[in-house]
Order: sequence, then structure tokens, then C-alpha cells
Amino acid sequence: EAWCNANYKFMRALHVWHLELPDEEVVALALFMESPLGANLMHLELVNGNISPWGHTRLAKSLKTCHLTNLHLDYNSIPVDCLANMCIVLQKDAALQVLSIRSCHLTASCGEALGTLAVLSGLRELYLDNNLLECEGATELFKLIAAFSENPAFPKPRLAKLCMQNNAIDENGKLGSLGPEVCMQLVKRWIVNSSDLIELDFDRNYIGDGGGKEIMEAMLQRKEAGLADFRMTVTPRMSCQIFSSIVELNATLGGSKGKKKKRQKRKKGR
Repeated sequence: EAWCNANYKFMRALHVWHLELPDEEVVALALFMESPLGANLMHLELVNGNISPWGHTRLAKSLKTCHLTNLHLDYNSIPVDCLANMCIVLQKDAALQVLSIRSCHLTASCGEALGTLAVLSGLRELYLDNNLLECEGATELFKLIAAFSENPAFPKPRLAKLCMQNNAIDENGKLGSLGPEVCMQLVKRWIVNSSDLIELDFDRNYIGDGGGKEIMEAMLQRKEAGLADFRMTVTPRMSCQIFSSIVELNATLGGSKGKKKKRQKRKKGR
């Protein structure tokens, strides 16, 4: 409200961390974002603000009119219906490049909404660490991404970086012991078909030997296809052979161009 009263129109980034945001404060922020004064706002971080479900709904409404490139809502509990509503709004936003919703109590029911957002928006980086998507939610997310990645009739997802540390992607969910392998089979289809993808982080998820093997094979295929540099992070709770292969492939896929450049510089120096 103070920014509106001061007619301040040069704000490009707003970082609000560990500050309680009751509904009236969310309304004031939303009105600022919807006004001409908020037209230059590009980067918004509302971290650990204890935003209410109503506050999330009101905030999503304001996202229709502003053009953020970075949105961080970490450590706020986001109900499933609020997340679905926000994803519908953001699907039509070509400006948004980075979305971070870490530690937001997201569950398996959020998987489909996140997958739809990933394939229909221009999003480049998505951070989902420390939620509870489990194999069921992750499968719904990757099912859409895999389908859009390999079907030439669909627009290719532009997502380049996905972080999903500590999301209970393991054999303890409803899909049982086959869950991680089924999930990683979908990830494999994405890895081998996406030239945009550069990093996946599944650390602190126990995908086991079956899931690890799918990742290893995907990285081998990506290497053979000559796709862009790629990095994969997994937890080493799988066979030593599979984990070592993934580590070696990381070095190969991420370092081949750098070695070539160094060799070229040496030749020029001579």
C-alpha cells in the first residue's frame, strides 16, 4: 500500500523472507502487482510467509496481469486446489522462467497439475525439493513430460532444470517396489528426447537398482545421440556398478565440450 501511495514504479524485484503475510497484506501486494506501478516487477520471493489458502488464491489472480520471470513461494503450505489454480494461470504466462515451490507440503495429488504446467508453459527451471509427491505424483508429472517430449505433434517442453530432492520417490508408496522403476522409465523417455534438458536432481530419493538402471541407460543413449550437456544427481543407494556408471556419464556428458575447447586453445597457442 505504501508503494502505491508513493507512486513508486521502479520496483523490479521483491524479496520477503520469514515475514508473516496475513490476507490483508497479500491483498495489498496483489493490488500493487495488478496496477501500472507493478508492471516492472519481474522477480517475486514470498518465502515462509504462512500464506493462507485464500491468500494463495488471491495471489494467483494477480499473476494473470503481471509478467514475472521468477516466482519463489518456498516454505508456504499450498493446498492442492490452490496449486492447481495457480498452475492454470501460469500455463498462459510465457514470461515465467523460474518457479520454486520447495517445502510446500505438495502431495501426489499435485503431480498432474505440475506436469501440465511443465509442458504448456515456457518454464525453464522448476524446484520441488522437500515435498511429498512420491512415485504416484512423480509418475503423473513425468507421464505428460515424456509424452510431449517424444511426440512431434506436441510442442516440446522447454524445461531445462528440475530439482526434486527428498520427495519420497521410493518403494514405500502405493506402486510398491516397482514404483521407482516405472517412474524412472518415464524420466528416461524425457532424457533421451529433450535437447533443452540440462539437469535433473533426484537426490535423497531411493530409486534403487531398477530406477538407477533406467537412468544409466538414458544417459548412455543421450551420449550416443550427441545431445546437449546434461547432469544427473541421484542418491548412492543402489548397486555400486550402476552408481559409478552414472557418475562417469555425468563427467562425460558435462565435460566433453570443455575438453575440446581446451585442446583448441592449446593448438592456437602453439
